[in-house]
Amino acid sequence: MAYVNDSDEEQEEEEDMLLACILVSEYLEEKEERAKFYVRERIVWEHYIAELTKEGDEAFQCLYRMNYSAFMKLCSIIQPQVQVNEEMSRRRTGKDPVSVEMMLHCLLRYLAGGSYLDLKISTGISRAAFYHYIYKCMDAIMDSTELAYKFPETAQELNEAAQGFEALSSHGAIKGCVACLDGYLLQIKVPAKSKTGNVKAYFSGHYQTYGINVQAACDHQCRFVYAALAAPGGSNDIAAYRKIDFSEMVQNLPIRKFVIGDNAYMCTETLLTPFSGNEKKDPEKDAFNFYLSQLRIRIEQTFGLMTNKWRILRQPLQMNLKNVAKTFMCITRLHNFCIDEGCGNLINMDENLENDLSYIRSDITEAAIPGHSVLRNIIVQELAQRDLERPTFN
Repeated sequence: MAYVNDSDEEQEEEEDMLLACILVSEYLEEKEERAKFYVRERIVWEHYIAELTKEGDEAFQCLYRMNYSAFMKLCSIIQPQVQVNEEMSRRRTGKDPVSVEMMLHCLLRYLAGGSYLDLKISTGISRAAFYHYIYKCMDAIMDSTELAYKFPETAQELNEAAQGFEALSSHGAIKGCVACLDGYLLQIKVPAKSKTGNVKAYFSGHYQTYGINVQAACDHQCRFVYAALAAPGGSNDIAAYRKIDFSEMVQNLPIRKFVIGDNAYMCTETLLTPFSGNEKKDPEKDAFNFYLSQLRIRIEQTFGLMTNKWRILRQPLQMNLKNVAKTFMCITRLHNFCIDEGCGNLINMDENLENDLSYIRSDITEAAIPGHSVLRNIIVQELAQRDLERPTFN
């Protein structure tokens, strides 16, 4: 019969006890480390709104670029995609999850020109969480069919678009315009060599800054119907325009329907531009230029209103190149949403800022690109037959 030595048994018990103590100690140390996780205090949204409304309706709109009802409507649109897991949030921070309102608060204030340093403190979130939430909101806005826009395609859509522009044209002089086209230089920080093969291509020699050539078109209400980051900032408008699918859309327009552009583009039957050089000295062609400019200015106003509202665009975007397109395209959708909700114009809302509509054009054209259009000549003749001339005051 084998006997167990009492001293060996005691030694094993001591080793087991020591191992248990080590495991308990490690567990308590880990628990203590987790307890040290810093949680910032967050503003209580309901209390914050209650105080803000005491300052008047304009206070909210000046901060968020839209009124409160539009803000809540936008929250309901993006909510399905941005909701946070409540259980995981409480387990991590011991607090309720960040609400949709707080996420949208971060995005709109950031795009309006606010600093993430201030915003992350007011919302009680980390820097990483701040950017996670704003890009999550951007993705939701970009994925929303309710916030999407498109260039008119059907006969009804084209006729409605043309009627809108005709109503803006004095005496209904220009008939058939369905959109206005122009380029915009979206300023960016110097792109990293690892993100692009040719950093110099993004440099605009005229403006001495880095950027991206944006090609965009608007309707008569200054809403975007098309926008694309077409080419690096060193490209001119005609080169950028030829790279995008919008050029094919314009080319396929039906007879007597056209888009208006400036002299940076080639005049065709579906893309009309002003006369230039000696031709514009002809009174009849000069009259055409005047009435065309009445409509073409809408795209300039569109860019100006967008830049005036979303002031992050007033300086080079400080973000990775991969996020530039998402940010700008999100802004174009917010721009349209604000107009549709009746809060598109911010002029005179902030007395401490200049009330201008400044933006950087993508291309400075010294001479018009050669082109010819039979339709343009027909419109010139129609204006002459109606005795429509450039007003003497202009």
